[in-house]
Amino acid sequence: MKIKLLHVLLLLSLTIDAQTYIESFEGEFPPPGWMIQDNGIGFTVSWAQTSSPPVQPAYEGNYAAYLNRENVAAGIPEDWLITPQVTISADISFYSRLTLGGDQGSIYRVMITDGDPTDLGQYVVLQEWTELEINPVQTVYTHKVVNVPSQYFGQQVHFAFVMAADNGDRWLIDNVSFVDNCAPPNNIEVDFEGTTATATWEAEEGVDEWEVYIMPGYQTFEGDEEGIVISGEPSHVFENLTEGELYKVYVRTICPSDISGWWAGPVYTVTIFNDNTVTGTIMYDSDGDNNCETNNFIPSIPLFVNINGDFIYHTSTNAEGEYTLYNIPEGQNTITLQPLLPQSLDDPSPVSEVLNFEGTDIEHVLDICIPQFEEAIDDIQVSFFPISSARPGFYPRYLLRVRNNGLLSAENVTVTLDFDEERVEVNEVGNPYTVTDENTVVINLGNIPPFGRKNSTVKFYAFEPPVNESGDELQYIVNIAMDATDGDTTNNHFELNQIMVNSYDPNSVVVAEGPLIELTDEIKDVHYTINFQNLGTASAVNIKIENELDANFDWDTFEMITSSHNFSVARTGAQLEFQFPNINLPSSATDEPNSHGYVIYKVKPKTDIQEGDIVNNTADIYFDFNSAIVTNTATSEYYVPLMNTTIQEFEKAVLYPNPVKDILYINTKGNNVIDVTIYDINGRTCLTAKTATINVEDLKSGLYFATVTTSIGSTVYKVVKQ
Repeated sequence: MKIKLLHVLLLLSLTIDAQTYIESFEGEFPPPGWMIQDNGIGFTVSWAQTSSPPVQPAYEGNYAAYLNRENVAAGIPEDWLITPQVTISADISFYSRLTLGGDQGSIYRVMITDGDPTDLGQYVVLQEWTELEINPVQTVYTHKVVNVPSQYFGQQVHFAFVMAADNGDRWLIDNVSFVDNCAPPNNIEVDFEGTTATATWEAEEGVDEWEVYIMPGYQTFEGDEEGIVISGEPSHVFENLTEGELYKVYVRTICPSDISGWWAGPVYTVTIFNDNTVTGTIMYDSDGDNNCETNNFIPSIPLFVNINGDFIYHTSTNAEGEYTLYNIPEGQNTITLQPLLPQSLDDPSPVSEVLNFEGTDIEHVLDICIPQFEEAIDDIQVSFFPISSARPGFYPRYLLRVRNNGLLSAENVTVTLDFDEERVEVNEVGNPYTVTDENTVVINLGNIPPFGRKNSTVKFYAFEPPVNESGDELQYIVNIAMDATDGDTTNNHFELNQIMVNSYDPNSVVVAEGPLIELTDEIKDVHYTINFQNLGTASAVNIKIENELDANFDWDTFEMITSSHNFSVARTGAQLEFQFPNINLPSSATDEPNSHGYVIYKVKPKTDIQEGDIVNNTADIYFDFNSAIVTNTATSEYYVPLMNTTIQEFEKAVLYPNPVKDILYINTKGNNVIDVTIYDINGRTCLTAKTATINVEDLKSGLYFATVTTSIGSTVYKVVKQ
C-alpha cells in the first residue's frame, strides 16, 4: 500500500531527515506544492495523472504521474514536473516506466535548484538518461536512485523531473521519495569453496546492518531484488550453491533509519567449470566412396542435439562446418545429433554415439559424414544485412551473403543491388563491381563450390541532413543470378528496409524487414542482426549473447545464417545463447575496426500471425564477467498491404499513392473535402488539413490512419508512409 504525502496546514517546505517522504500521486494533481512548467514549445501535452481506469499502470496503487508524447513542427518540447521545496539531506528515489520498445530519442533528467523554482535556467542536472538507460525494459517499472551532492544538504531545494523529446516515448513516474544517504560497503570479496561462498566487505563506522544478494552470473540484475538482511559482522555465507555455475554477489547498507542505500557490486565467485566438450565437423561424400573429404564441410547449418534422451537444444556449424557442445555431464552419455540440411535436400539419418567422460576436462571428437546425395541440384541464395547503424553523414556498412545450397558448383554468380541514389552513394565494395543507372551496383562473385558461400562487405555514404534525417528509411533490393537454371528462385531476391538514426549504441539488434512487415499468403522469414562492439579498455576474452525469440515466432524455424567470428549457438525453446569462447575481441580504443562483431539469423512467424501482431527482439550481451549490455528492442508490426497498384478504390474516396513518400492525394469523387485528420497507431493526431492534397513528408515511416470527412460523411482509411 502506498504512503501518501502528508500536508500539514499550508506549509510547502518539508524537512527530510531520517524519515522517508513519498508522493504517490493518488490525490489531486498536481499535488499541493508541486508545479508544472514547460519551455514554451508544444502546449497540447503536459504532465498529468494517469487515467481511471488506468490505461497506463501505476507502480503501486491506482495512479502515477504521466507525460504523453508530443509531435511538434519545430523545436524540442521540455516538460517539467517540480517538487515542493524541501530541506534535503538525502538522495532522491523514484520508479520509472516507459511505454514503447526501442529508443524513440527521448532524454530524461532529474534536476535541482536552490533558487526560484520557476526560473528554469537556474536548475542543475543531477542525472540524465536516454530511454534505454533509464528503462532497459521499457514497459517494466525500474527503481532509480539519484545521488544528491552533499553541498545541497541542509538547504531548501526543488527537484524537477524533465523530459525533452519530439515524438519520443512517454514517461511515467511513481513513488517519488527521499532516502537517507547511506554509504555503500567497500572492498567486497567472495571466497568460493565447494558449494558455499563467503562474502566479506568493509563498512562505515556505526553501520552494522546490510542486505546481501547472490544470483547466477549471467542473469541481469534489475536493482529491485530482495536479498537477505544480516546484522553484526560484515560477512555472510551462501550455502547450497551448484558447482559448475558462476554467481555474482551484491551488498547494500541498511542505515539506522531502516532505509537501504544503493547496491554495491557485482563481485563474481570463482567456480569450477565443467570443461567436457564434444566437437566435430559435418561433411558430405561427393563421390560415393563412403568417405568424406575434409574440404567438403557444410557451414552454417542447424544441428539438433539430444543428450541422454532428455536434454534437447539446437546448435549450428560455423563457417568451417565445425560445431562444439559444452559442459557435457561426467560419466557415460549418449549423444545424438541430427543435421538439418537446406530445404531442397532431405535430412540424413541421425548420428548417435555413446561417449564416456571420466572427469571434467575431456574432449571427444564426433565427425559426421553425410552419404552422397541421390540428385544433383542448383540452388543459390542471397541476403543483405546491416552490420552498422545508418546515420546521416556517416558510412553505413552491410554484409552481402551468397550461399550455394546445391550439390554443383555455382558458376559466374552475379548480384545486382538497387539503392536510393537520392539518399546514399556507393563508397566501397569487397568484390569487383560496377555502378549502372546511378542507382544499381552490379557485383561479380565468380564461382561458388557446393555448400560454399561468399561474403562481401558493402559500404555506402549516407548524405548529410537535410537530405537524410533520423527516422528516414533506406531501401535496398538485391537479386542474384548464375549461369545454370536455379531450381529454387524463391531465395534469389532480398529486400532491406533500414531506419536511420542519429546517436546510437553499437550493441544493437536490427531487423532487416524494418518496422513494418507485409502480411502475405506465404510465411516469410524475418532476419535479425545482433551487432556488438567492445567499448572497454582491454580485449574481451569471451563473449556471450542471450536472446529470446518472440512468442509470435515458430521457434523451431530458427536458422543461423552467419557470424563475424567462430561461435556456437544453443536454442532451448525460445531461448538462444551464442558463445564466442576465446574471441579476444580488441577494445575500440586500441583497434576500432576490429572491435566489432555480429551474428545473423532468421526465423519464421507462426502460421496464424495476423495483421497488427508485433514481434520484438532484445539481446543481452556479456563481455567476459561484466554485467549485461541490454540492446535496443527491434520492433516490427505485421500489416496487410492496401493494394497492389498505386491507387485503391474505397467506398467514398481514393487515396493515392499508397504507400506514400511525400504528397498524399485524395479523390473524393466530386464531394468537397471538409476535414482530414491523420493519426498514428497510438491514436495521436499527427496532421490535419482541409484540402485534398496533403504533404506527409515529415511523418516517420509506418502505419497511419486517415479520417476523411466530406459532405456525405466520414470514413477511416489506412495509409502506409514509406
